[in-house]
Amino acid sequence: MQPERYFINMINREDSEPHIDVVLMGGAQVGKTAILHRMLHIPNSPTLSGKYSPTIEDSFIREFLVGTQCCRLRLIDTAGGYAFPAMQRLWVKKASAFVFVCARDDPLGLEQLRGIGAQLREERGNELNKIPRVLVVNKCDLPREDWLVQDVDVEHLADEMDISYLSIVSTSAMLNTSIIQIFKALWKQNEEAGPDGIQFDFETESSFLNRRSSAFAVLFGSSAAQKRNSIIQLNDRRAIGRPHAGSFSEALIRTRPGVAHSSGSSAWLARTFTKLGTMLVYKPV
Repeated sequence: MQPERYFINMINREDSEPHIDVVLMGGAQVGKTAILHRMLHIPNSPTLSGKYSPTIEDSFIREFLVGTQCCRLRLIDTAGGYAFPAMQRLWVKKASAFVFVCARDDPLGLEQLRGIGAQLREERGNELNKIPRVLVVNKCDLPREDWLVQDVDVEHLADEMDISYLSIVSTSAMLNTSIIQIFKALWKQNEEAGPDGIQFDFETESSFLNRRSSAFAVLFGSSAAQKRNSIIQLNDRRAIGRPHAGSFSEALIRTRPGVAHSSGSSAWLARTFTKLGTMLVYKPV
């Protein structure tokens, strides 16, 4: 049974077993590891301190609460470049969702993603529209004069990989900017897939959450509450590529001014975070 299709009862499954695999893929030194460490709030990460160490493969299992649905994700950090083609092809065949990462200072990274996209079409072309895929443009904190990858280059890549412009996310792992938008874009795609998308628990008891002391959870909002608490609100994506005016980079991040900017949109920041045990739960106000 394909991992992105089976139905999940999280409470009755083994604690160590993930529901789905989300894999980060892209060239070397584009920021995959840094993005993943930001996602997981890993303290004292040497990668986030500017120390580069090539990745062969790392994986982390974390639980997320999305509305009333609870899901356990395995987040996989893969090797950049062409060092381990067999491992790359394995995840192309197996992964439930993809985060494709390129960087503003690395045109070669676009070519590497084109190759991965071609593999994905070859292996799973008949189910491509059911697989959540996000194209992340990292290192947007760099001064614009240092950008070797422009918005139009990213849009052309998205066209070739059949990725919606609304699923292009401009990030800075260094400044921790717009990292949460990656999760939101993945979840948005999965909801739009309807019954063909990944299915999670519809209800999760608070008593179960209280005893999951090791979990990290973020509440994005459920489909039932889209109008009042949408995952990606229209004003949050007002310039993420066509058909919106302007460029996606201008909407999501400023170039490096010497101070860090908080991640997410104003609508996102207007909400608060509260602790539930050791789980970080996103809670609308």
